[in-house]
Amino acid sequence: MPTAKPRVNVAMDQADFDLLSAFAASQGVSRASVMVELWQMAAPVMARVLKLVEEAQRAKDSVRKGIVAATVEAEAKMLPIQQEALLNLDMFEEAIRDVIREAGGVADDDSGGALRDTTQAAADGPDPRPVTRGSGFRKGRGAKQSRGG
Repeated sequence: MPTAKPRVNVAMDQADFDLLSAFAASQGVSRASVMVELWQMAAPVMARVLKLVEEAQRAKDSVRKGIVAATVEAEAKMLPIQQEALLNLDMFEEAIRDVIREAGGVADDDSGGALRDTTQAAADGPDPRPVTRGSGFRKGRGAKQSRGG
């Protein structure tokens, strides 16, 4: 259905696109819906950052040095929090895998699981295992099922 809302085109790496597609398919929503929801979660922080950037751009050179120092200090204080959040995500992932194993299901134990540390994944390069599902179409939209359907 056409909309009067503004649109944005986004270019991304294939691995990121595949992950976005698979995530959207697992939730039964469009890739655009996932992107909009992510932006809506980040928007309050981004609005604050934008305000600070605009103020910094208007500041005199002498003040900018203080802003840079404050930024470096704040980033250094946030890094351990980010690392702790990633560790908590790892513990959460392992707890879910334990529940699946105990229920007799199958848990993906390798580092290529759905909850990979994206900072490490970016450093390692693209995931060597291509995502083969989540192409954006769902059952009932005229697409034929390739497996037993």
